[in-house]
Amino acid sequence: MDKHGISEECLIERAACSVVNYVLEQFPKKQKSILVVCGNGNNGADGIATGRILKEYDYMVDLLIPVDESDYSENVAHQVNIAKQYGITIKQELDNKEYDIIIDSLFGIGLNRSIAGDYSSLIKKLNQKRGYKISVDIPSGIDCNTGKVLGTAFVADTTVTFGFYKRGQFLNDGSRHTGMLVKKNVGINNYCFYDNKPEMFMYLDDEDRADKIDLGRNPEGNKGTFGKVLIIAGREDMSGACILAAKSALRSGCGMVSVITEEANRAILIAALPEAIVHTYKEASDIEKIFTEANNWCDCIAVGSGIGTDDIATELLKKCIFNSDKPLIIDADAINILSRNKRLKVMLLDRQGNDDTRRPIIFTPHIKEFARLSEKNIDDIVNNKTGVCQFFSKQFHSILVLKDSYTVVCENDNIFINTVANDALATAGSGDVLTGLAASFLSQYLKKDNIVEVPEAAKDTFPFYSAVMAVYIHSMAGQKAAEMNGRSYMIASDVIEKYGEILV
Repeated sequence: MDKHGISEECLIERAACSVVNYVLEQFPKKQKSILVVCGNGNNGADGIATGRILKEYDYMVDLLIPVDESDYSENVAHQVNIAKQYGITIKQELDNKEYDIIIDSLFGIGLNRSIAGDYSSLIKKLNQKRGYKISVDIPSGIDCNTGKVLGTAFVADTTVTFGFYKRGQFLNDGSRHTGMLVKKNVGINNYCFYDNKPEMFMYLDDEDRADKIDLGRNPEGNKGTFGKVLIIAGREDMSGACILAAKSALRSGCGMVSVITEEANRAILIAALPEAIVHTYKEASDIEKIFTEANNWCDCIAVGSGIGTDDIATELLKKCIFNSDKPLIIDADAINILSRNKRLKVMLLDRQGNDDTRRPIIFTPHIKEFARLSEKNIDDIVNNKTGVCQFFSKQFHSILVLKDSYTVVCENDNIFINTVANDALATAGSGDVLTGLAASFLSQYLKKDNIVEVPEAAKDTFPFYSAVMAVYIHSMAGQKAAEMNGRSYMIASDVIEKYGEILV
């Protein structure tokens, strides 16, 4: 309103028309009974206007406003006066009548307190009623920043949101209450924020997505200049971890992959992936020589998948931290080692805090691993995911990939939330596949001379952009694999097979 001069009444009308258009699209047979439940704020005013316009389209509309008329806010009172002129029934209490559609317009994005008392009881009763449920902007009772349920929350089949997505629609319990998410333009755009950009970004809209993703590779490049990845993974009986990570890296465009693993895995790895260079050790004394050679050769290192947490695994991680200045991805067992070895963790923190010894590091924990690493309670992480991620990223001067149903990638004030959620990726080896993918993209983007067109989002943030693209493409490939094989049937290696349908 301040930036563009659009009136509040105009915004209310546009918001209402957006919800009405969705109802018209989904429920074209007009003889539907609709209950619109409205609060006393602007969200409630949106709902009253929605009910009034739906009545014009011959829907049978009742308004429920659980507020004494003498206590109406200015906008609500104005919209009620208009609605009365159209003969709409206005109720103050919920009765036993059933409706085909229930529209929730009680509380909007400004809710910052727990819902209790009569409003809590009302929402619980609405959730128990039959009928298709639609929320206006955000389900009432969901914190728009954290996705946390504030006491009680409406459970929507669809949420029609305005202008921008809200992070609370994806985080915590927000996604379960939001249902299908539909974004409508009502006049709120980038120019309204006085040159401030949104705090988070995602790839969700059709215009943001592409059937094929071009990494911008130079057609005159060669296997050396497209990046050389070192993967330290797999102990005896864990050969699958290094196979999945190495194959994922090779199948996503890096030029060469070298693997350091235990001697017992040599034959299995060479048979499964003859394209990889294999270095093996039998005992800790073998590590110095093979690590030095591999480190001098590679462009980046990924460590942790299936290496265990014993003395040999700890020695491998120490080599990566103290005997290398190459960009580093720390995953799985390597994260667990850091969590247990406080001295090693502090030493890494000191190195990252020094401008002369700092290098790009990407951590890829799931929630429980991150709780141990950050020494925080799981509930505290879940309830303030982006805030905790930012704190850790700034503390370690690193990039954090916090794996969850909606994975968050964070580097300082750059935050990406992955909205291509897919429970089929909750399967053994999926994390190893992601690690290999992130290492591949990191190695390719570090070779800037081989990137023909640098994406705007990647400028000056190559490691961050590599992590974002890895998470996004991993989920896209998982989605395609699940569509072909079924979500219950899919395994991690199926994800790798779908890269060819996504990457140019």
